Amino acid sequence: MNKFRQLLAVGSISLAFAVPLTASAEEETSQDKEVKENTCFWIDSIQDFRAIDNKHVYLRGAGKEQKFLATLFQRCYGVRWAETIALQSRPTSRICSRGNEYLQVIDRSRSTFPQRCLIDDIERVESLDAARDLVEERKQANESAEENDVSQLQAETSSAIQ
Repeated sequence: MNKFRQLLAVGSISLAFAVPLTASAEEETSQDKEVKENTCFWIDSIQDFRAIDNKHVYLRGAGKEQKFLATLFQRCYGVRWAETIALQSRPTSRICSRGNEYLQVIDRSRSTFPQRCLIDDIERVESLDAARDLVEERKQANESAEENDVSQLQAETSSAIQ
């Protein structure tokens, strides 16, 4: 039996206080702004989600161009089996990978508090399959890098012993 997944869009609005900008923030290029705008979305525009693994979630919005891969800061256990998630951003209800956006796993079958997982990065993707391929590519690249690090460490250790 197919279960419909629900997306609870929670946009927390808090009072924003003026903070002086640093020189690096002021020197942001128009290209940087364009990239950020292309990966931003309003929380209430997201209609569906699919967890790829415990650290990556595909988000699909109302428009055909609104398909995103959310990479979480660390593993978020329970997201793979979640029927409902909530997205939260402060001070607005717009997600842009600013470091203050969260995905919450809501488990209505238990009386536990939602697990709150920090969103590390948001990327625009073409489809769920493209998001899965991107995650798999990165896993393989990380494994190769780790193997190279181990080989290099072994070589350094053996040369230090001789």
